[in-house]
Amino acid sequence: MTSPATPTSQLSLVVSEASYQYIDGNREMRIAVPFLDYLVNGTSLRAMLREAGYGEGLVTGLCRPWPGSTEKTVKELLGGAAGRALAVDMLVCKVCGDRDCGALLADVIVDDERVTWTNWRFTASNGSNPTAELPQLTFERGPYETVLRAAPAAVAELPYGEKVNRARRVLWPWQWGWRLPSGG
Repeated sequence: MTSPATPTSQLSLVVSEASYQYIDGNREMRIAVPFLDYLVNGTSLRAMLREAGYGEGLVTGLCRPWPGSTEKTVKELLGGAAGRALAVDMLVCKVCGDRDCGALLADVIVDDERVTWTNWRFTASNGSNPTAELPQLTFERGPYETVLRAAPAAVAELPYGEKVNRARRVLWPWQWGWRLPSGG
């Protein structure tokens, strides 16, 4: 008797934005962090976590402020050796993108026809690694790879930097008006 086929999910990416407050002396600024969010069957992975009471302050590695993270994230999500689980940072700190600030990890398993995200867990700066109450997600490999291979170009198109934050009255350090001391 054959077992029933595992239902497959649909992965898509949507432009999203998180923000954080940055205090420079007596001045408080809101810094925008544009990124591509994972939609699984039309629902954001971040929203799934919020419903479970987790994940506040986390974004995907497909994030405009950290150019190197996009290529790394796509490579990891496409998987390592066939059939072998690869631990991937699914969501990371919105300020620095570092796993050490707290991150959501999943094992990504790739075979000839499917990709599975399973074994959800958090990393925390206190050394605990609690599990996350998320279901195992399985995707058909072809459409999944198509979505992810388009991600680097989509991330590069996201607005970021001086132009975006100038409208929010954010000044970058070189615009503060200070000068480095002369070497005297």
